[in-house]
Amino acid sequence: MELKTTPLTKIHEELEAKIVPFAGFSMPIRYGNIAEEHHGVRNAAGLFDLCHMGRVTISGEEDCKYLQYLVTNNIEKMQVGQAHYALILNNEGYVLDDIIVYKRPENYMVVCNGANVDKVLEWMKKHQVSFKVDIKDDSEKIGMIAIQGATSLAVVSQLLDVDISSMKYYSCLECQIIGHSGMVARTGYTGEDGFELYLASENAPELWHKSLEIGKEQGLIPVGLAARDTLRLEAGMPLYGHEIDETTNPLEAGLRFGVKLKKGDFVGRDALLKIKEAGLKRKLVCLETEGKRIARQGSKILCGEEEVGYITSGTLSPTLGKSIAMGYVPADKALEGNIFNIKIGKNNFEFKIVKSPFYKRKK
Repeated sequence: MELKTTPLTKIHEELEAKIVPFAGFSMPIRYGNIAEEHHGVRNAAGLFDLCHMGRVTISGEEDCKYLQYLVTNNIEKMQVGQAHYALILNNEGYVLDDIIVYKRPENYMVVCNGANVDKVLEWMKKHQVSFKVDIKDDSEKIGMIAIQGATSLAVVSQLLDVDISSMKYYSCLECQIIGHSGMVARTGYTGEDGFELYLASENAPELWHKSLEIGKEQGLIPVGLAARDTLRLEAGMPLYGHEIDETTNPLEAGLRFGVKLKKGDFVGRDALLKIKEAGLKRKLVCLETEGKRIARQGSKILCGEEEVGYITSGTLSPTLGKSIAMGYVPADKALEGNIFNIKIGKNNFEFKIVKSPFYKRKK
């Protein structure tokens, strides 16, 4: 199958980025050294192409009522300009995707993972029949660029026609972006302050170039998927296909904050209530070791000689200089300080459960 491109693919090629298949797209995994890109975000700012992700507009007379039933968070309580993290579940309470819902003046926008766009749209349309609502896939129409990092506010402020210094985390605002209609959101996936910029896809290349031009003084650099992954892992943020998928529920994944069981009926609620009542069998934990051997996804977690769980993500943390990982272990063993053996190659290495996240930025 031929890979899709984003409005920025030619720019990535001109920058001689290493391009790889990701979520059905040709995407830049790195532009140079991964660790340097990672540190660039922690210490200054990084520019990310997120056009591969899904952007779905939900509108109509019952748009709020529809989303209230479709997703886990409480959409009815949202005010214009707010963003909520939520999950879309199947009837068994397992995760179809994790999303962000933005409430705009005229409608809602749902941002989902790129690999799940078709699945999410199919699920949305399946539940559309009972509601007066319109569902529109704007993934190709709307471009999405992120600017994340310590100096991101200084960069983004110069791209907009509004003052965003007082914007709250998980909020959004309609505005002019380099003279084009768009939306800015103070959200992100790196553990740093940051923003995501939405505007017409044809204007995305102009925004990319303008951002690098303006952000030069603040140390803004292009950042690929590899550093995005190490950044989100340090911040203890789940990634679909790793920490969550259609075999996991949000309670065991530590995502209760995005699930409002008391709000009323929603898809998967009954199953989640039964899971909660029965008690969790396993929990997602953060693990680290002083060594530098990386526990990759799928590595076995052992308690003595017994296999008790598996690793979902692992890397050598550029910020901490040690090996970190996330994985599932039995709920009764998911205690901070507990030590497990993780099988890496032919040998076992000790990893200790630590508090999430591994890294937390200074306010």
